[in-house]
Amino acid sequence: MPADSDDNNSEDHHSWGEWQSKRPLLMEYESSARNDGLGMANVGNFFAGFIVSQVLGLFIIVLVSVWISKYLGGIGFATDSQLFNFHPLFMTLGMVFIFGDAILVYRVLRNERKKLLKIMHAVLNGSALVLALLGSWAVFRYHSNQNIPNLYSLHSWVGALTMLLFTGQYALGFVSFMFPGLSPTYRRLILPYHTYIGLMLFVMIGGTALLGITEKAFFSLDGKGPNPYYKDFPGAAYVINLLGISVLLFVAVIVFLVSNTQFRRRPLPEEQALQLQNDETSSLN
Repeated sequence: MPADSDDNNSEDHHSWGEWQSKRPLLMEYESSARNDGLGMANVGNFFAGFIVSQVLGLFIIVLVSVWISKYLGGIGFATDSQLFNFHPLFMTLGMVFIFGDAILVYRVLRNERKKLLKIMHAVLNGSALVLALLGSWAVFRYHSNQNIPNLYSLHSWVGALTMLLFTGQYALGFVSFMFPGLSPTYRRLILPYHTYIGLMLFVMIGGTALLGITEKAFFSLDGKGPNPYYKDFPGAAYVINLLGISVLLFVAVIVFLVSNTQFRRRPLPEEQALQLQNDETSSLN
């Protein structure tokens, strides 16, 4: 009888020890949630940065719209030049602004369930991809109508590479994180690579945009006909230069908000419990 009692005490002590080893993970979230309300080290700094990013993003769209409407002849299908102008508008709106917000969605809406955040992340990235494909079609169609060779400039080469990588990243991410039935172990394994490649692509997109802005600036401000010279600093030059600086700052702010570990989203308590359950299941297999 005493032996059985010792065994039971040992089992109870072992179970208590297992529970205690897992409990701090949940307590860490609860403590952080009480301290800052959102599980972040500094809510004020993050949302100040987020507001700055949105102001910059909207300013970029305004500058592109002014550049196109006032200095490049507007958008439409009446002329080839108007057709081309869909390219800078769609690329900036989709691949810069929307893609940047897609990267931030997990940190901005950190109190939402991860399933909803995955859907929003996929929808935003999918919207960016659709706009990028339409923008690419516009420039290829323009080149075809004008008998201009495709993919001859550095901007087009970097842009084509970025588009290929973005499409592959989206397809692999969709299959890995949206399809049910894939093992949590596989998802945890691929997540760091998915995150790194996504941020790398965003920086590449920023560089591609700056190359495209510069290329279009020299083509449109070449001193031919009514066009002034870029070096004379006409009104369009101010818009172009402000646009380039805004894109650079937007990318920098997004990268800061995403790479700062103090702003990382903490799993919700139910998500942590599910992760512990998955870990236990994996250890038994």
